Amino acid sequence: GAGRPTKKERRALDALRALAPVVEQVSIDEAYADLALGESPWPVETWARSDAEAVAVRLRAAITEATGGLTASVGIGSSKMMAKMASEAAKPDGFRVVWPGEEEDFLADLPVRALPGVGPATAERLGTFGVRTVQDLRRVTVTDLVSILGEAWGHGVHDLARGIDHRPIVTHR
Repeated sequence: GAGRPTKKERRALDALRALAPVVEQVSIDEAYADLALGESPWPVETWARSDAEAVAVRLRAAITEATGGLTASVGIGSSKMMAKMASEAAKPDGFRVVWPGEEEDFLADLPVRALPGVGPATAERLGTFGVRTVQDLRRVTVTDLVSILGEAWGHGVHDLARGIDHRPIVTHR
């Protein structure tokens, strides 16, 4: 029925799990993997950009092979948010690495609606203060964001505009 993964989708997730033991499946066709945990072939903290790109290429090839031709977009970043946004930038069939330290440049020109959780109402409210892009959002102090959006969301949006997302990868059985 609806919502149940097909054999190909299960194989794609298995290909991801073979590369990274800590995987959070968020939908039938979307998952996060924490490459810094588990028995990585080499420690992530010593990676160069070419290592991250090699993992993305390897994962895409493994998914295509395991599924008999399905393609995948892969994003690699320093957090779930950055990986998701890198993957969105790589669609429909590519990969993108947002290296630590590049988050703010990557996000700067995006509309505030591109940030996770920023819906039409929040975007409209921010728009009344001249905030249209993530760069515009960064110019608003955290104090002002709290007064506009409330305590939790004000702080949250302030962090997201800087590419900061502390949510861990959570596995579900």
